[in-house]
Amino acid sequence: MQLMLIMRDDDRAAIERRDGDVPTMMAAMRAYDERLQAAGALVAAVGLDAPANGAVVHFGGCHPS
Repeated sequence: MQLMLIMRDDDRAAIERRDGDVPTMMAAMRAYDERLQAAGALVAAVGLDAPANGAVVHFGGCHPS
């Protein structure tokens, strides 16, 4: 099974990311991916499947829907 996790920012975090140092952010993400790979938690970083094969999960309370 393959999963993709997307976390959405609030408005403040989105502005900070937009105005941030992209090369530094990319280096941090690359280092994070390398740590995940070393731990065996990241086994692939591949392209996405067609949107029709995906799902959206909403967390508005205690239980996802």
